[in-house]
Amino acid sequence: MEPNRGRDGVRAYWTEVTATQANVGVRLGRPFVDGDRATVEFWTTMENGGAEVTLTGCLLLRFDGSGLCSHLREYWFFQEGTEQPHPGWGE
Repeated sequence: MEPNRGRDGVRAYWTEVTATQANVGVRLGRPFVDGDRATVEFWTTMENGGAEVTLTGCLLLRFDGSGLCSHLREYWFFQEGTEQPHPGWGE
């Protein structure tokens, strides 16, 4: 799979993947920052195509000299039903 590049690529990706989503709730954990890199966990509950789901994962980011994100990698787990974060999640 080719990466989505530039602002137009990012916009096209997010337009497509969010088209069936509603009632989205996103929580972010405490970011870990090291120089121009940051990592942060996310916990999302939503309706996707009318079904309640939970999406949890992690964003791995690198920023350029002007503070814009220059690289983004993510991994995630998709689960049917609405689950809440466990105690201590995101710390």
